[in-house]
Amino acid sequence: MNNAISMNAQTPDQSTRLRQSLDLFGSTTVSGVLYCIVLTFYCLCFRHLYRRLGDTHYRRAAMFSLVHASLVVFWSTVFLALTTWSMQDVYLDHATYPGGPYEYEVGIFSQQPIAPLTSTSSLMLGILTLGIQVWRVWVIWSSARFRVFIIAFPVIFFVSFIVLGALSILGWAIRGVLPSEDVTSAISTSVYGLGAATTIVVTALATARLLLVRRYHIELMGKSEISNQYVNIVAILTESYALESLWSLVAMILNAIDNPVIAYFLVVHRVSTGRAWSGDTGHELSSLHWNHDTQPSQSETFSRLLDFG
Repeated sequence: MNNAISMNAQTPDQSTRLRQSLDLFGSTTVSGVLYCIVLTFYCLCFRHLYRRLGDTHYRRAAMFSLVHASLVVFWSTVFLALTTWSMQDVYLDHATYPGGPYEYEVGIFSQQPIAPLTSTSSLMLGILTLGIQVWRVWVIWSSARFRVFIIAFPVIFFVSFIVLGALSILGWAIRGVLPSEDVTSAISTSVYGLGAATTIVVTALATARLLLVRRYHIELMGKSEISNQYVNIVAILTESYALESLWSLVAMILNAIDNPVIAYFLVVHRVSTGRAWSGDTGHELSSLHWNHDTQPSQSETFSRLLDFG
């Protein structure tokens, strides 16, 4: 009788089993599928960027983008390898741990050296991808009058993400650096929230800018084939990182995984093919030859709108 009670106490309940299933499935199957998608986009971007290396005008930018994209893939590979190793240790090597593998992961595994290594690779991915997001907001708003004040918001979020991310890793790697494990856990949660918040702010700012340009462009000038690549709906959703914002919201609600790399390569692909918004795009749109007659005052008005943002 006592043995039966003891066995029941060690058997994971239904909610724990669900967490274990989601954790294992998300960290192995889903991560593997997403990694394959990332590699596919990387190959597409590599092809276009490699071609641009022969152009002296775009060589430096193409080289920077190529190195940056390669670093993103490198840290993605490291993160996937460490995550797979972690799942093997948790669900295979310690499958019979009292309370189940999930209890081992929460209570014991988080104190192993591999845990801060995994967090470090995740932080590096966050720095690389969020940094590009902030840069894209600067590019999109570069012709606006109040661009410095506008870019300040995502920059503050981004810097806070880096500082708290470093503190979180130190807190888990070196016991006693932070007052308690509760503080470390709270900082780790804040890091995740700041990453998602940065992406959402970037999406809101980029979408607002592109929608504003699209609205006044259509009202004052009508549609044009040249500008359509910058202000059509698909371009707006891609350049504003809407995919990652949606992903971040779903991840926060479901406590699932987050993969910012796919949205990153969507933007890199647009940049490498020359279809992305650049710092001169706003002025180029205001000086196009439109398909129908317009008054000079309309062009001047549109230029002022672009400068204001």
